[in-house]
Amino acid sequence: MTLLRNGERTSHITLADGVPLPPGGGRSRRARRDAVAVGVTALVSAHWVAIAPTQAQIPGTRIVSRAYDDIWVMDSYGQNAIALTDDATVDTAPRWSPDGSQIVYVAEDAQGGGDIIAMDANGANRENLTPDPASDDGVPAWAPDGTTIVFRRGAELWLMDATGEDQRFLTSDSVSTSEPTWSPDGTQVAYGIQAGDVYEIHVVGTDGINPVAFGDVPSPARRPAWSPDGAQLAFDSGNSIQILTIDTHQVRDLSSPGLQDIRPRWSYDGSRILFQSIGAVGWWQVSTMAATDGSDRVTVRPSGRSEDFADWSAYLAPPTVTIAAPTVDEVFPAGTTDTPLTVAITDHPAPGHWHWQHDSPFPDEGVAGGTHVDAGVLTDAITGLVDA
Repeated sequence: MTLLRNGERTSHITLADGVPLPPGGGRSRRARRDAVAVGVTALVSAHWVAIAPTQAQIPGTRIVSRAYDDIWVMDSYGQNAIALTDDATVDTAPRWSPDGSQIVYVAEDAQGGGDIIAMDANGANRENLTPDPASDDGVPAWAPDGTTIVFRRGAELWLMDATGEDQRFLTSDSVSTSEPTWSPDGTQVAYGIQAGDVYEIHVVGTDGINPVAFGDVPSPARRPAWSPDGAQLAFDSGNSIQILTIDTHQVRDLSSPGLQDIRPRWSYDGSRILFQSIGAVGWWQVSTMAATDGSDRVTVRPSGRSEDFADWSAYLAPPTVTIAAPTVDEVFPAGTTDTPLTVAITDHPAPGHWHWQHDSPFPDEGVAGGTHVDAGVLTDAITGLVDA
């Protein structure tokens, strides 16, 4: 058995049952990949095999946040944190694309202007979507179908294609607007407004016509987040996170007195809320809690630094492991019973290294060690596998 691991998942690469190639008196024989050492089954389980997931963790997901004025990603256990940016700008407000393949964020310069930047989930292929130096852009959010991004421009909300093309005005509500969120069906945008000391949540269709206050949301209310099924709306009010059940008009408070909890985000399955909180430590920390009642509060990654603007990815499907070599038509000498195997790893949005391990488990914690595939490299040779 061969094990494959990075900070997101462990894969078991197991030899399939097969028949050894018989001796052939020096003759060659065309390989049958289902009968020799290249018969491979990839059994993929989410996250670290050595660590059993708890109720507080959502296997197969990742968290992006701001820390040290840069964009970081980590798994839902708070482990394997990787800095995706390290530059002169203040990088903030990251949001995942719906498929988890990209991250969009704001790069603020020393003069306070902001640009919307899109990059791959591993930090590669950065592109400035709003390079106009005359505009100040912020708090982007991807539409559920991944084709459109809503963002703040000055005090207004704007839309653009995910490529940065077709930038168009959505609404201003004649007041300051902030932190938009899409309805799950992509037909509406909810957002916070500020008019003096009044903080409310408004909603508008993608045509920008007739924005209205979101019914039954008490004031003050800011930073809305629609639940994945569209039935609930999370928001922060004062120092607490509250959830409105839209059909019943009921509001429940998830936070405990004395805490400062803001900026809720839903897990893809709707079971937990990701948020930032200031507790006794005195700085922002990324935490999660049960969406039903605020129980089971967990600080994702306790550290001596402030982390905020956290966002939770959708479920990231396991990577695809396919045979790259030997090929279907490759010919082996007669009597071959041992041949190198190369597999190709594709569709793995999690950044970092993939490590190979033969016939023994990885350590419970820390660096996996062993041979590895560098980030962005999709193939690696596994040698010494014997056909079964």
